[in-house]
Amino acid sequence: EALSSTLALGAGCYWGTEKYVRKDFQKKFPNSIKTATVGFMSPLDGVRIQNPTYPQVCSGQSGHIEVLFVELNEPDKHF
Repeated sequence: EALSSTLALGAGCYWGTEKYVRKDFQKKFPNSIKTATVGFMSPLDGVRIQNPTYPQVCSGQSGHIEVLFVELNEPDKHF
């Protein structure tokens, strides 16, 4: 079965996760990351706030979490 080429990583603050994936992870697995973009995701049905701001997410008002969306280059080859 083929691996998915996209994933969303939720690890608290997305800035540290983005730095790790873009720099450190790429050193260990060169050319494995196609794109890495920060954003928000809601694990809840019926999101309380559509398109929340960063302060709304950080305050817990929106029901969203910070995530890093990653698109992999050839996941079957690298992982």
